[in-house]
Amino acid sequence: MASTTAVRRRTSGTSRSAKARTPQRSPELDATRALIVAVAVVALIAGAAGRVPTWLAPSGWQGATLVDLLPATIAVISGVAIAHQAATHARKGPVWWSGRLTRRVLVLAAVGLVLHVAVTLPTDLTSLRLTGDLVRLGVAGLLTHLLVRLPERAQLVLASTLLLLHGLVAAGGPRPITPTTTGLAGWDGRLLGPVALSPIDPDGLTALAPTVAAMLLGAAVGRWLLTRPRGPATATRLLAGGVVAAVAARVLTSVVPPIAELWTTPVVLGGVALACVVLGLGHAGTRRAPTDRVVATLAVAGRVTLPLWAVAVLAARWVVTSPPVGWLSDVLLVPPLGRTGASVALGVLAALGLLRLGGALADRDVNLRA
Repeated sequence: MASTTAVRRRTSGTSRSAKARTPQRSPELDATRALIVAVAVVALIAGAAGRVPTWLAPSGWQGATLVDLLPATIAVISGVAIAHQAATHARKGPVWWSGRLTRRVLVLAAVGLVLHVAVTLPTDLTSLRLTGDLVRLGVAGLLTHLLVRLPERAQLVLASTLLLLHGLVAAGGPRPITPTTTGLAGWDGRLLGPVALSPIDPDGLTALAPTVAAMLLGAAVGRWLLTRPRGPATATRLLAGGVVAAVAARVLTSVVPPIAELWTTPVVLGGVALACVVLGLGHAGTRRAPTDRVVATLAVAGRVTLPLWAVAVLAARWVVTSPPVGWLSDVLLVPPLGRTGASVALGVLAALGLLRLGGALADRDVNLRA
């Protein structure tokens, strides 16, 4: 079963001396990754199926719903993972790291391009978009892997500087801020041409600075976690850190509005808050048997989130919108739940199915990741 596999991997190793030298994979981190992706899948599938509740739908130009915070949260979690990878493979040389990071960027870019083509078919491919969430994560991850070799204080200063400068540029221009009046308007179009969205591309080159900043903040959290034991104290501090980040984000909204497409500072801090809270719940969940089984099951699926997301994107485009699924939803889900409830239920079912698929892949050591 998935849970027993996770527990076995948590406690297995070659020897005690090897465990002392090499950090073990964190089930709480993997569980957090799986849970965040599952929420994104629910929003994606529910949106494709019909209506979604306000808290699960993008807020539009200005605002910060749960979905608006997910990209920043994923960037923070990626930073936590980068800290773990850097510690686990600290003895690897530059040749090994060059190959690993190059492969990661190429795989993410290739998967992102294939998904974009699959989603846009059968429309005209002359409007092909080369930017995307996976490409942004790959490039930003490469840059962050290089930057985590700086002193820790320098990393925090750099992250703060990137957020400050990006916020100043984004808020530049007349008030209120609109897609055409923001200081970032048109930058990606001038830098990348028609392969980027215009006038604002939330996954373009201008989004790299706040993404790298979020990853550096996540790396700081990851390094701290490597020095901490599992237990209530760590969970409490993570939850407290999440509350502090959320309060800071709320205070900053009086200066810079929360605009997810621009990656403004309140949105990034909201992502930090959400990542810390989910990580804290994971650490708290490992203290009791029933919740530990949940964390363990999520942790197994969290090892292979890339193929799960790819399947979700393809399903949202080609399966959820097909007549058979629409008919089944209308017959079985809409009468008791209503249109919105049926869409959310379909998303939850899809997310549970993908988590089960991830567990099956990991149980068979089919680790399809970048």
